[in-house]
Amino acid sequence: MVTQALDLADIWLLQAIYVCEKQAIDDCEKKGQPPSIEEVIAAADYINHAVMTFEELSGGLWNLKRAGLLQQIGQKMKLASKAMAFFQKFETQGIYEQAELVRRELGAEAPSKDYQPQKRLAGSYTGSSRERYDAAVKKYALRNLP
Repeated sequence: MVTQALDLADIWLLQAIYVCEKQAIDDCEKKGQPPSIEEVIAAADYINHAVMTFEELSGGLWNLKRAGLLQQIGQKMKLASKAMAFFQKFETQGIYEQAELVRRELGAEAPSKDYQPQKRLAGSYTGSSRERYDAAVKKYALRNLP
């Protein structure tokens, strides 16, 4: 169990990073490289059908790093081995079941209708800025246009 308070958005971000790292294992060009913010945003959208807000991303990176679940490599992020182990433990589950099992395993807060991401920004993650986030979201959105 993690002592740092985490919530469902943190688990969503953690799972998005896991999805990126898992895909990189099969991609010879990206093998061993931490995912970019754009890749994490795309994976989060794939998982939850929503673009993660800047507050969810930056606050989540901060929370996950403080909880020892994330390593910073330059301006990119990589899962710590214990975070990877949580997802691998539940690898045979569907994506939503996996997130819920990891949430419970980590003792993260359950979903709440009162959740307000703009009020949860606990700190500033060194590798994130509003400009970098905006550029990644724009690049992600433009890559899906014809």
